[in-house]
Amino acid sequence: MHSATPALVAAHVALLALACRELLAPEKLNRDAVPIAAARLAPGGPAARGDALSLAELGELDRHVDELMQKIEENDLDVEAMSALAYLYMRHGWFDRAIGPLARAVQVEPARDGLWYELMLAVKLSGRAEQEVDLAEEARRFADAAAMQGHGC
Repeated sequence: MHSATPALVAAHVALLALACRELLAPEKLNRDAVPIAAARLAPGGPAARGDALSLAELGELDRHVDELMQKIEENDLDVEAMSALAYLYMRHGWFDRAIGPLARAVQVEPARDGLWYELMLAVKLSGRAEQEVDLAEEARRFADAAAMQGHGC
């Protein structure tokens, strides 16, 4: 009875995120700009299957993360790279790791409603929604990690 599907949970999170965004920034919300991340995380998708990654897939994933971190190191205002990195993390079920890049992206472009939605979704799916999450600290830690990317860290 209480086993809500992930899609239903994601829909509730989306409504909550939109309501919170509306309260925090009451300007007109462009609902067409909000991405549908819940569809990316639908049952049967990569994050839901829980499949183990092969060594080759892990290597490919590591290369993608390195490429995105390199882009962010080169341009610490590259919101698209931050968003892509967060999506990559979320796609593999690493919701906690997605919070930092999304928090930093929201700092850079706070008017992008889709970033707020993705951030709220990452916090919710990471299990940290009931905790007090210091988004400024998460953004700072991510920015520090990105800045150290090319220095062997």
